[in-house]
Amino acid sequence: MIILGKGPQNFLLNHEYLITENHRTIIIGLTLSLPSVFILGTLTYERNSIVWRLSCISLLIIYLLAFLSLSTRRIVILFAFYIVGSTLGKAKPKTIFLLILFFILSLPLLIHIPLKLRGMPNQGLMAIPSNLTSILIDDNGSLYFDYVNNLIRNTAFGVPLTAYMKNSAPLPKTLLIIGINPLPSFITLPGLPDWKQVRESLYIKAFVPYGTLGELVNYGWVWLFFYYFFVGVIATWVDIKLRIYKENRKRFGFFISNGLLFLFALSSTEYPLRSSTRLLYYAVAIALLWRFLCRIRIKPRI
Repeated sequence: MIILGKGPQNFLLNHEYLITENHRTIIIGLTLSLPSVFILGTLTYERNSIVWRLSCISLLIIYLLAFLSLSTRRIVILFAFYIVGSTLGKAKPKTIFLLILFFILSLPLLIHIPLKLRGMPNQGLMAIPSNLTSILIDDNGSLYFDYVNNLIRNTAFGVPLTAYMKNSAPLPKTLLIIGINPLPSFITLPGLPDWKQVRESLYIKAFVPYGTLGELVNYGWVWLFFYYFFVGVIATWVDIKLRIYKENRKRFGFFISNGLLFLFALSSTEYPLRSSTRLLYYAVAIALLWRFLCRIRIKPRI
């Protein structure tokens, strides 16, 4: 679906970032790819066979190449989903430790390589070797520690962003309602503008979107308080259930929900209210759905 959405010829080689033939198809493909990678992680160590494990790793590399072709930062989430799947599968503790260590050490590159790829004159699968070479071995002699420094600056960027938005012109409350609306973007509430009409207005400039913290502070401290009170209730509920069930299979849904809450904490500093709030709804939906499946005695193979 990713290839079809991008367009086979654009997927292989194109000269413009974000060029697609069917945006909705590519979004569905990206969304389905993450659960697929999670399942792949659980299956990798299902059999003690080199051929089996090499096949699973090969599929993971295919997903990685697809994400590199799109220059998307979902690469970071890709590895996170794979590690969580491996943790809940039959991977040994030593293997899990090595996967997490590799993930932490490669995190600066995983975040910044897609950003660098977006500015390249050539995009697509065929351009990946030359693009990666120019990024990792450039004329300025960039080192790994440069990417570590950039990671710290990128993570801390939410602080000045929030301060900037606090002192900006007041945002209309309709954006607040649209931001916390749980319905999909193609379903518009009566009396409110369509999401596509306001989406482009949620940027300070190109590639610099509003942050959730900044948006809420702009709306008012009362909104900030109630929003994060709601977040605290969800986080407490998920954490309590996770501790209660422990080794029980009901624990799985709350384990995934905890991960989504962690992603929410990261995204809320640099991404708009609607983008971050989606993760909260997903966390609650997954926990409730999994608990419902366990109640009706469906036994997922996890």
